[in-house]
Amino acid sequence: MKKYSKAVECLTKDREPLLAFYDFPAEHWVHLRTGSPVESVVAAARHSRVRTKGCLSHGTAMVVVFKLITAAVRTRRKRKGSNQLPQIIEGVKSTDGTEVTETDQHAATWSPLARNRAWLCSRRRDPLPFRSRRRPEVPGNWREMPTAVSRA
Repeated sequence: MKKYSKAVECLTKDREPLLAFYDFPAEHWVHLRTGSPVESVVAAARHSRVRTKGCLSHGTAMVVVFKLITAAVRTRRKRKGSNQLPQIIEGVKSTDGTEVTETDQHAATWSPLARNRAWLCSRRRDPLPFRSRRRPEVPGNWREMPTAVSRA
């Protein structure tokens, strides 16, 4: 890790803002990844500007751009998960895209290290360690997680 020590330091420093994406409902993830919600509306006008260069006067070009944008606004698709906006405004917490209920509060009390381990295990190709068929149960409280057993 000597080679990438600055990159590792930067990622560990900015870990919380980078993972804040997962604090929102899963339906909103598509829109959070979008660079700009207006981008798709303006794209039609931007692409046609190059094709019509030199063919129109300034006034008619403005009319064409206006018509293109109004047509794009009418055909714009509705946002996914828009019914969950009141919950977000109220401050309902989400973890990995699912709403955290009172019975799931233990997930919010996990240490960052335990939460990171659980996240990594869920993203591995073979999430079942030692080729077992049963997934190990996650304890209700991260403090109850088993520690390494010393050999006597």
